[in-house]
Amino acid sequence: MPKFAGHVGHVAQVMAASAGLGFAGGEARGEAAGLRSLLEAVGRAHGVASDHLLAGRKLKRLAVARQDFMWRARQVRAADGARRYSLPMIARFLGLKDHTTILWGARRHQARLEGGR
Repeated sequence: MPKFAGHVGHVAQVMAASAGLGFAGGEARGEAAGLRSLLEAVGRAHGVASDHLLAGRKLKRLAVARQDFMWRARQVRAADGARRYSLPMIARFLGLKDHTTILWGARRHQARLEGGR
């Protein structure tokens, strides 16, 4: 069994939980409010406080949850199908200097979902 096999079960759980939060309503609620709702849903699914995900601590379980958030934020689409949150927007929300960290984290999470390490 892959190391993160149990983690894949969180995908459906977080998507279902976050759908009820209305995080995709960026125009009505504000982009930061939408990202905050998503961050809270991901934190709950991983059993960590959302504030810990913003803190930048490098504990593995926090890094995995943060990468999950990065990936999910990239999946949110506007009504026209365009990505709602840009890489720089997600980076600013997390207090990061560089958008490439978001790109790397989202790719890392995608690989984990596909059965990689």
